[in-house]
Amino acid sequence: MNTSTDITTVPFHGHSLFLVEHEGQPYTPMKAIVEGMGLKWQPQHRKLNESRFKPCITEMVMQLPGDDQRRSVTCFPLRKLPGWLMTISPNKIKDASVRERVIQYQNECDDALWAYWSDGIAINPRITLTPAHQRGIQKAVARRCQALPEPARRSAYSRIYSHLKDRFEVGSYKDIDDSRYTEALGAVQSFELDGEWIDGKAPVEALIIDAPRAKHWAEYTVGELIGESTAHGQISQALNTLRRAARSGVHVNVRDMEAIDHEVAALRHIAEQALNRVDAITANLDCVQRHADIAERTWTGSIGPAVAMFDQVLAANMREHLGVLSRLLRYEIQRPRLAFAS
Repeated sequence: MNTSTDITTVPFHGHSLFLVEHEGQPYTPMKAIVEGMGLKWQPQHRKLNESRFKPCITEMVMQLPGDDQRRSVTCFPLRKLPGWLMTISPNKIKDASVRERVIQYQNECDDALWAYWSDGIAINPRITLTPAHQRGIQKAVARRCQALPEPARRSAYSRIYSHLKDRFEVGSYKDIDDSRYTEALGAVQSFELDGEWIDGKAPVEALIIDAPRAKHWAEYTVGELIGESTAHGQISQALNTLRRAARSGVHVNVRDMEAIDHEVAALRHIAEQALNRVDAITANLDCVQRHADIAERTWTGSIGPAVAMFDQVLAANMREHLGVLSRLLRYEIQRPRLAFAS
């Protein structure tokens, strides 16, 4: 157990997260992150200790800001945080507000902590649009509206700015979080306007990603997600749609991505199962390897010399065979690991 006193507080969406240096690397106390998302600490702590991330956990003794005493705190390396966050499936969370916070942490938490660790400042999501970004929004709106026939322009301005206020829940577009400037530009560019024309031609219809859930992630088979049939999966179809949009410059409207979320969860589950199988195979081969080594040592040290007194050829052949078996097992132990890594 390590002792640490150098703690940095990082404000994040109304909560306090923490950074602490350990062996020259940034670590973060996990309880603050879990409870900041609105999840219960004890179940998540148990899952963390039972997961593949267990070797990354470090217990440190410290007194966190707001606590009245020093205590053991479960800390996690910041570089591993994004991987752990993505093991949480928002679709399994019934509470909409908690689900939204989990997605928010998955999208922003590690970036904010890294920014604070690297630059000494956190990404503050409450900073409103800078003057330069306000002008960027104004120009984007103007470009959309100027492409319309003259009679439709005035109402188009009003509709786009109303859309921005509704989408980002602000009183004015100027109050949008500056960290969401790119998202705001996308909202302006993707907003559908009646009577929109491009180069005097008929309106270009936006591409659509609509992937409602057909079944639960646990119902997917390996063949459906890995192999030739993956071309029919929702992930592949969504990627194809995005490629078409990138080539043509057409907007993409996303209606439902729940099936994609479940395919991703199924792939993660398959990968974890494969890793567990590799570990089990390796453990069995390790056991056989140890027995082979013992047999080789026993033969070389005692049985072999006794047999050699009667038959030197037999003794030499047995020693050679045991050596080959031992080397073969070492190769077989490494093969599943190398196959999984590739």
